[in-house]
Amino acid sequence: MSFRNRLNAGLQTSAGIALLYAALAALWIVLSGYLLTFTVTDPLLQSRIELAKGLAFVAITSVLLYLLLNHWHESHTTHPTAAQTEPTALPKTIRLALIYMSLVLIVPLVDFAIYEFRVQQTEQDAYDNLTSIAKLKAAEIENWLKERHGDAQGLADDSGLARQVARMTGQHSANPSADILKSLDSLQANHGFDSILLLDSGGRLLASRGNDVGISAYARDLMQRALDSETIQFSDLYRDDAGHITLDWVVPVIVSDRHGTQAVAAVILRAAPGQFLYPLILNWPIASYSGES
Repeated sequence: MSFRNRLNAGLQTSAGIALLYAALAALWIVLSGYLLTFTVTDPLLQSRIELAKGLAFVAITSVLLYLLLNHWHESHTTHPTAAQTEPTALPKTIRLALIYMSLVLIVPLVDFAIYEFRVQQTEQDAYDNLTSIAKLKAAEIENWLKERHGDAQGLADDSGLARQVARMTGQHSANPSADILKSLDSLQANHGFDSILLLDSGGRLLASRGNDVGISAYARDLMQRALDSETIQFSDLYRDDAGHITLDWVVPVIVSDRHGTQAVAAVILRAAPGQFLYPLILNWPIASYSGES
């Protein structure tokens, strides 16, 4: 007996139908389950897809059962002659096999569609998440900069300190008073500045707090602009002569007399990005291997 005849005969028995159904069901469950686990990690989404997959399994197996029963019924209700059986058995068997294979291919097609949908959804979720975090980080950095600028403005408005500094520079004294040093200590302790430098209008260092007391050409240029404009100047992140990345606010010390206002000195408020700014950027609100990017 040829293979197609044996296949056709097998499909006409209850055992053959049951075995074919079992093979297709096992293939569906194993293949779809593997693809679902591989492509989807969200438990809620997995449960929803499992439900849809189960309903699709019922629908497809119902179609398969109908085709099998219909084929079995036709083979038992018709009694073709031997001459008619041979030429018609092959097309009918092949046609049924092609239908089975088409239905089986629905499994990877459905999972592929789910995978494509999931990839697009994941990309959009990741983009939305990064956008939200970026806005949060930008707002935090902006608030920090506003606070530091507010500290600088508070120092600029301190008329008592300005008079003390003017008295000191007018006397050409190199020894700052205790009140001046106390003000510098308070600024450093309460407002998070890494270093504070007090310079006269000629750029001579009068007093300092902190370890980073170098004055680069860029800082001197920023100080001169603050003295000339009598307004607070602040820098971008820059590398000083010692190789340190720093951020400066230059506050002119302004006094008034009968001739008007005059900038007699300047205070450089220096913030080290490593103390706050860098940790803020690196601190990611969710688990991420590339959040610092």
